[in-house]
Amino acid sequence: MEDTIRAIVDQLCERLGYQRGPLNLDLVVTPEGEPYIIELGARTGGNGLDDLVRHCYGVDPVRAALQAAVGQPIHLAPHIPRPVMWRVLAAAHAGELASISGAALAE
Repeated sequence: MEDTIRAIVDQLCERLGYQRGPLNLDLVVTPEGEPYIIELGARTGGNGLDDLVRHCYGVDPVRAALQAAVGQPIHLAPHIPRPVMWRVLAAAHAGELASISGAALAE
């Protein structure tokens, strides 16, 4: 499936004339395994994903995007991936956050 997704993205970029810079996309996969792109944007990821990539691979996607935007060479030197996790915290009901405990342990 990875090859199929890569081919779809390559075709989209070719048709759009998009040759350089960040690209963020969302896709869904049908129960039959067919991928469909539902959103595509010429931007870095959001919601902390840039930090996740930086911690995992040692590559700063924001810096690379800025280098691409101003026509500078992009220098990437990723290290062996380190395990990372992204967790979304949500409350069961509306209210006011009064305190946070266990942050040092979580780090």
